[in-house]
Amino acid sequence: MSDNDAHVSDAQQRVEDEYLKDFMDLSPCGDRGILKKVLREGYSDVKPCDGDTVVVHYVGTNYGGEKHGEVFDSSRARNEKFEFTIGNGSVIKAWDVGVATMKLGEICELIASPDYAYKDGKTLKFEVELFETLGSDVSRNNDGSIRKSTIRKGKDIYNPVAGAEATIVFRNLTDSAENVEVTYCVGDPPLTVPEELDVCVRHMNTDEFSRVVVYKDKNSATEGADARRVVYELTLKSFEKTKHLSGISSFSEQMAYANVLKEKANNFLKVCRCLVTMSGF
Repeated sequence: MSDNDAHVSDAQQRVEDEYLKDFMDLSPCGDRGILKKVLREGYSDVKPCDGDTVVVHYVGTNYGGEKHGEVFDSSRARNEKFEFTIGNGSVIKAWDVGVATMKLGEICELIASPDYAYKDGKTLKFEVELFETLGSDVSRNNDGSIRKSTIRKGKDIYNPVAGAEATIVFRNLTDSAENVEVTYCVGDPPLTVPEELDVCVRHMNTDEFSRVVVYKDKNSATEGADARRVVYELTLKSFEKTKHLSGISSFSEQMAYANVLKEKANNFLKVCRCLVTMSGF
């Protein structure tokens, strides 16, 4: 290498170092294999969780080499947003890691070394905009109106059922409200517990911590309009495990438990009749 070539190489390295100084390292091993820089801050603190479906636009370019800066793929050019599921390996590692750190409305640049891209020796750069992150649909009608994202998994495999006593802690993030702890009968929520949370808790395990997004109309789940959604944090602290009569040995215990279930059912029906009567006025 001539002195002139070395000088050019040093100058290029300084330019690259200056460009990369504002990037943060997201790589699991700290090897700078995934770099990120925020170009536009998001309008919400909501970030994707494992299992969420995200909706993005992206522009992919080559980084370094003879084709540096050349676009090789663009959802914007196709005018078609791209969807994928966080954490299931359907995209390159840099995307699984990088997009999971984004906030709704955020635009960022991701630089992926070959080990975190396609392992073909090429380093790639992506400009990504996050439009939406959608948790699993837990609505009764499967219409996407209630979606749950698991932030922390629970300790067991059981879910509360109607009639079980459950203790929950929830907070309305949209209104910046304080945490509320309530013990209630699943399926018969008090006025302090939104009906949508009662629906969601039946899909949770003990000690699970989830984000619940309630959409006010069927279209807002894909429009990214924050004003049309209500976001909650919900923790299921504990719940009463439902017994089965066949698992109770003595007849007297079976009858006692049957009477408990009967009383709960009667109380539930009384509440339902009261609500029906009130709705008639």
